[in-house]
Amino acid sequence: MSKIQADVYELKQINTEIKRLQNVIKELRKRASSLETSIVNYLNEKDQKGIKYDGSALILENKIRRVSKSKQKTEEDCFRILRDNGVSNPQDVLTQIIESRKGEPIKHNKLKEVTIKNK
Repeated sequence: MSKIQADVYELKQINTEIKRLQNVIKELRKRASSLETSIVNYLNEKDQKGIKYDGSALILENKIRRVSKSKQKTEEDCFRILRDNGVSNPQDVLTQIIESRKGEPIKHNKLKEVTIKNK
């Protein structure tokens, strides 16, 4: 087996392993979320602020979290704010703001795997 064939084979094996691990991590995150929900429900039922276990403590905190807006809703809100503040052409200004947030385009090489059909 040549060096390039060995490299291609190793790349395919690594990509397969990455996909497998992503699925494992996905299941672990679901399980962790389920356990956290269960613990929070227990603490709420028992009207406790936390629980001690094995030299550590889990403390229930109330935190405020903002839900992300959709891209369309964000653009609509920005457009409205610009219009309300007297910008003469808010759509053009909004387009310029969105473009300014993007970085410069850079060319790079990316390998794409395509399955070849045998005839």
